Amino acid sequence: MIDAEIIRQIAEQGVEGTDLTVAAVRVRPVNRVTVTVSAPRPVTIDDCVVLTHHIRKAFPPEPEDYSLEVSSPGI
Repeated sequence: MIDAEIIRQIAEQGVEGTDLTVAAVRVRPVNRVTVTVSAPRPVTIDDCVVLTHHIRKAFPPEPEDYSLEVSSPGI
């Protein structure tokens, strides 16, 4: 199973220098990873896409396959 703390660290690196904060990281059975971000403004789809790419680059799906969802409570 994927360690949520590792994903949180990678996500926090991905939001450094932005107004985004990592609100939650959840790893559910079958390696379904959900990262929730927030900001003092509306979080955009582009914000989520950029963070998704950052996480995938730092934590490739091999050798352990996983699904990744990056979202905001407002999306």
